[in-house]
Amino acid sequence: MNNLLKNLDVLMNRKSVRAYSDEKLSEEIKNAIIESTLRAPTAGNMMMYSIIEVTDENLKNKLVETCDNQPMIGKAPYLLLFLADFQRWMDYLKTSGVDEYNKENNIEMYHPGEGD
Repeated sequence: MNNLLKNLDVLMNRKSVRAYSDEKLSEEIKNAIIESTLRAPTAGNMMMYSIIEVTDENLKNKLVETCDNQPMIGKAPYLLLFLADFQRWMDYLKTSGVDEYNKENNIEMYHPGEGD
């Protein structure tokens, strides 16, 4: 029970920090961040997203504008974009034989939409 309270305390005291130090992140820290993203729970553990690291300053500045003019994006020392990846979803369905199953059972193939 004590561990549960500690975990809940971490959740209850979390915050968003949008001021960054000038300290460079080591590759070890970056790898730990990426590894933690791969362990985050997703629906059906399907992980239907792609992660893109953005290092180019011009691209970061363009993202500042396209993401509702949020200047902290351009100042972030380590920037990751998480994108819903419908192609990964379709590849998974194909690899799993869903298309063949649907054809054999006269079921229309489902295609993900905006709400997915």
